[in-house]
Amino acid sequence: MPNTKYKNNFLSNVVIQLDYEPVNRFFETTPNDIIDKLKDNYIFHQNKISDVKFNIMTGAKIEIAIPVWEFTSTEHNLTVQFTQNFLKFNCTKYKTFDDLLKLVTPITELIKNDVQIFRRVGVRYVNQIDLDEENPTDWTNYINEALISPINNWCDNDSRNNLARAMSQIMIVNDDYTLNFNYGIYNPIFPNKLIQKQYILDFDCYGKNIEYIDVNTTLNKFNDVITNAFEKSIKDSLREKMEVIND
Repeated sequence: MPNTKYKNNFLSNVVIQLDYEPVNRFFETTPNDIIDKLKDNYIFHQNKISDVKFNIMTGAKIEIAIPVWEFTSTEHNLTVQFTQNFLKFNCTKYKTFDDLLKLVTPITELIKNDVQIFRRVGVRYVNQIDLDEENPTDWTNYINEALISPINNWCDNDSRNNLARAMSQIMIVNDDYTLNFNYGIYNPIFPNKLIQKQYILDFDCYGKNIEYIDVNTTLNKFNDVITNAFEKSIKDSLREKMEVIND
């Protein structure tokens, strides 16, 4: 069901990040031309992040403060972080990928004269499936058996009752992208024993050395990869809770 649409979702975050080689003019002066255009539609904040570098000759650690120009939508559902070497979008109230791209594309266009190639382009979907049900380790009705077999096949009843975490990873490296898939029972109160029925499906798809003109095509492709992986990971009972939209 690669094109299935849902009324509801379990997404806590959808992240798009574009990394590029440091742009000289962003070091030399504040890019007010870009900031001024974004300030019309977003709430602006200026922050800093620390970048630690080491002097190879002396071994000394040098900590450099890098400015982060941060923009938050008035609905507080999208945060944009813009720095000397990356552009990051964090969406916390996701509807469709097309809707998200309508916000992403005009902002990436603001740096088209500064960046011709992105050294890394990534799309990440974090599904946090919270259900108000008993038996927090039992996901048989909702998740593909292949993803829950370590719990079902290895843990006896005592082990399940004392489970604190059960996370796994699958990484697939193709010629033009890598899919990093982390899944399982994360347990937000770890290292305490599990009491909440929550399952994580975290998909991160990324590629390297993407030309600017190919960014949107690449993002759509990575979205399709993640959509297929998500559909492969769930069962119809979960689809029913998400409510399939029949066009």
